[in-house]
Amino acid sequence: LRTFEEVEAVSQDLHLQSLRTFEDALESNPTDAMLLVRCGQGYAKIGEEERARAYFTLAQNMAPEDPYVMYKSARFLTEYGGSGKDVKDQIEEMFLTTLDLLHDASSSHYSSSSGDNMGESISIVEGQDRILLVKAYTNYGLFLLNGGNEGEARQCKAKAEKVAITSSDKEYVQEKYSRTSLADGP
Repeated sequence: LRTFEEVEAVSQDLHLQSLRTFEDALESNPTDAMLLVRCGQGYAKIGEEERARAYFTLAQNMAPEDPYVMYKSARFLTEYGGSGKDVKDQIEEMFLTTLDLLHDASSSHYSSSSGDNMGESISIVEGQDRILLVKAYTNYGLFLLNGGNEGEARQCKAKAEKVAITSSDKEYVQEKYSRTSLADGP
C-alpha cells in the first residue's frame, strides 16, 4: 500500500506530464482554445490558480462563441474564483452564454409539455453538445442552488433531466444533485 503522500506525488507528476504535453501542442497551435482550456485545467490541478485563470481568459478571448470554453471557464471560476458578487455575476454570465450558444447551435426545438410547464423550448441537441447541455444545466442549477435560488435551480435540474437521454446522462444529473435539497425530485 502507498501512503497518501505517495499517491498525491504520483498524481502531481501525471498532471505535470499532461500539462507539458498540452503546452508542447500549444506551441504549434497557439490559438487553439481547447488547448488553452486544457492548460488552464492543468494549472488549476497543480494549485497555480492565477496561471490557470490566465489560460482560461486567453481561451475566452480566442473563442468567445465556443460553448465548451465558456462552460469550462464557468466551472473553473465556480471552484477557484472566490465568492464576491463580481465573480458570481461573471460565473452566471458564462453559464447563460454557454446555454445560449448551445441552443443557438441547434435549429430544432420542442416545447416543454411536462407537468411543471416550464413554458420554454429546449433545443434538441446531439452528441457532445447534448452532453455539454446536460452538464451546463446541471452545474448552473447547482450554482444557483448554492446562491439560495432554489426555484431557478429546480428549473435547471428539470431541463437537465429533459435533455438527459442516456443512462449516463441521467446518472450524472442524479449524482450531482444527490446531496442537495433537490435530491428527491425535479
